[in-house]
Amino acid sequence: MANPKKKPRDLCDILDELLDSFEMMEHETSQAEKEELEKLAKKQEDFDNAATDMRMMYESFLDAGFDERQAFQLLCVIVGNGMKGGQTHA
Repeated sequence: MANPKKKPRDLCDILDELLDSFEMMEHETSQAEKEELEKLAKKQEDFDNAATDMRMMYESFLDAGFDERQAFQLLCVIVGNGMKGGQTHA
């Protein structure tokens, strides 16, 4: 016959292992979520900085004597070239 006293101990060991596993999974998930949020925050900061830089360029074009339309077109050319890897228009 099986020893009934051994089953509760085995069950407790199993439950402890499960709890440890759950705690480890929770920590890993929290860490992964934290890293993802940090990446998104960095992207947002990069976009904000790029927008600020573009606004400053636009204002510099206006200060240099370009009208609003010309300043906007210059920005479009600069951005377009940047997305194409710096190729010039033919």
